[in-house]
Amino acid sequence: MLRLEGEEYDSLLAESLISDELNRELLKELERRRHRLDKPLSFDLRSGIESRLKNAAVFRGLPNAELHDLATTTSLRFVAPQELICRRGRKIRNIYFISAGLAESHVAERDILYGAGDLIGALSAINDERCPANIRAVQFGHFMVISASRFRRLVEEYPLVLENIEKLRRKREAGERAIKLVPGAAPADKESERPGLAASTLLKLDHKMPESPPARSQDDESAEPSDSSASVK
Repeated sequence: MLRLEGEEYDSLLAESLISDELNRELLKELERRRHRLDKPLSFDLRSGIESRLKNAAVFRGLPNAELHDLATTTSLRFVAPQELICRRGRKIRNIYFISAGLAESHVAERDILYGAGDLIGALSAINDERCPANIRAVQFGHFMVISASRFRRLVEEYPLVLENIEKLRRKREAGERAIKLVPGAAPADKESERPGLAASTLLKLDHKMPESPPARSQDDESAEPSDSSASVK
């Protein structure tokens, strides 16, 4: 487009429709625009981490200075469906804060679904326990990664983080806190909470399977109208 615009200016100059001075100014502006477009775009993926931490209920009450320090040691992880987040029996090395997305695990004969605003591995890290089950991403999402040692130090200095985790857990169990894909979004489908997303999907598929029509007796066949068009709606 810029090349065509330059050629148009040359044509206008050749036809004496613009002056030499105006043509030079137009070409200078064209060159400035070309230079801006040639510069590579840059962006900082970490720029939004601090604001997301500030808006997280689990970190509510923390001083801004502490949130800023936490953000500098927090990294972003983009996950894909069925990506393994934590393997059963492995030592917890990182805590995952779900900024957007869903994850699922199966513990003690029940499925657990994690949504936006949830922490994965927090209590296990605090209690120095191993991962209780395989935890996988359900769909594409953004997870913020905090090292387990950094998180334990945070809880030691600010016990209110543990209090926030307990409050969120009680609300979840009481049904007062819905599981969401992203903050502020509509709650996830209730069917995905119980008996779990994987099991729910299988149940849906089973319900959609076409059933074989029941066998008809000769009396039923004789009762049908002889004109086939009468049965067509």
